[in-house]
Amino acid sequence: NGEDYSVAQTLSGRIYVIGVNAQHMGAAVAFTRDRIPDLSFGRNGQLVVPAGIFWSAAIQSDGRLVVARSVNYVIHIERINLDGSNDPTFASITPLLVNDTRSVKIDQNDDVVVQVQRYVSE
Repeated sequence: NGEDYSVAQTLSGRIYVIGVNAQHMGAAVAFTRDRIPDLSFGRNGQLVVPAGIFWSAAIQSDGRLVVARSVNYVIHIERINLDGSNDPTFASITPLLVNDTRSVKIDQNDDVVVQVQRYVSE
């Protein structure tokens, strides 16, 4: 009962839906290819973060989820393991301003690409 901001699907069929849950916390939910909650991800198929919200998601070739998460108006790029845990080996780039970040994608070399658009007010 929250808001969905991004949906991504792995080659094996796992589906991730990210956004905000009903308590206004960032949430990622994993489903199997049969569209039932994937209980091997997070807690009962869900990953909830008390600080911030997930804006955009992409899948790397090994099935791990890369997300853009907003915390106090700053975007952090994070990688989430298949079990829903945070990947501590992922080297995130410098935090970005929320209004500048549009999406996170994976290129053909499996590198993370962050689309940024600057707003200039006159």
